[in-house]
Amino acid sequence: MSIPAKQKTLFLPAVQGVMTVQVNDVPKPGPDDLLIKIEAAALNPVDWKIIEIGLFLDKYPAVLGLDGAGTVVAVGTNVTDFKIGDRVYLPDSVSFDEGATISICAATAGIGLYKKDDSGDSAGLTAPWEDGGRTAYAGKPAVVLGGSASVGQYALQFLRLSGFSPIITTVSPRNTEFVKAVGATHILDRSLPAETLQAEITKLAGGPVEVVYDAISTKENQDLAYDVVSPHGSLVLVLHEVIDAAKKTGDKKPTVVFARGGLAYPQNMHFSVGFVKELSKLLEAGSFKPNVFEVLPGGLNAVAGGLERLEAGTVSARKLVIRPQETA
Repeated sequence: MSIPAKQKTLFLPAVQGVMTVQVNDVPKPGPDDLLIKIEAAALNPVDWKIIEIGLFLDKYPAVLGLDGAGTVVAVGTNVTDFKIGDRVYLPDSVSFDEGATISICAATAGIGLYKKDDSGDSAGLTAPWEDGGRTAYAGKPAVVLGGSASVGQYALQFLRLSGFSPIITTVSPRNTEFVKAVGATHILDRSLPAETLQAEITKLAGGPVEVVYDAISTKENQDLAYDVVSPHGSLVLVLHEVIDAAKKTGDKKPTVVFARGGLAYPQNMHFSVGFVKELSKLLEAGSFKPNVFEVLPGGLNAVAGGLERLEAGTVSARKLVIRPQETA
């Protein structure tokens, strides 16, 4: 397979800088690396936060992006599990556009629920691909705050596969049927007052909830999540904890974790190897679905406008995807 020497790359020159498309060298894989031709890449809300405050970055110019899908075009000398032409990481039944929606968001949901170690970023549940994992939580309630968000959609699907019931979620009413299709059994209007939501969730669950996944993790949502989780349950957040300290008194001591979804993070590597294989099987079987997506025309030139939409909060129940090869 012929590999070009140059490619168009979207660079962020500095914190709060203006991203620009430049011609850049195509990297060469190291001994343990793959070189992947990205066919589709997805945008995430964290991308605009990285631009605004420099999250995770210590060197500029920087190339952003956490989600992508494509084809292996070169392998390092030590690589034995992949070959040129492999689709990464998705079965033939999943398109590249669909595959681009999966990586960081599905990992954030899966790691937050199922990783078992002492890193403090998971509820440590038995995964549905483990022995007894499909029935271990049968009849137990679970809650996902923000079920139409990308991470929320994947959390709903995992909880359904784990046998939880009821599965309660909060969304805008326009997304009611959508979240039912991916696993929710009971839907509440996210705009209701927190006190009303707490009362309704507790009523539907029959009491405090053992597992709560907050896929939004604003201050308001975290406080609500803490109010409904059981005294010794698990609360999974996708942002750092900002729960009202006044609530954390008395005998209520739930496990509160911040799900770090990067598959390549050192603390996630052991889990990630098995997770990717099992997730691929679920996708191939059709028992796990990618996000609904919207392709933005213009390739890399469409990223800035897409991130503006994410920052403005005007994207709902869908993932924004670009195709780098369409860059003019």
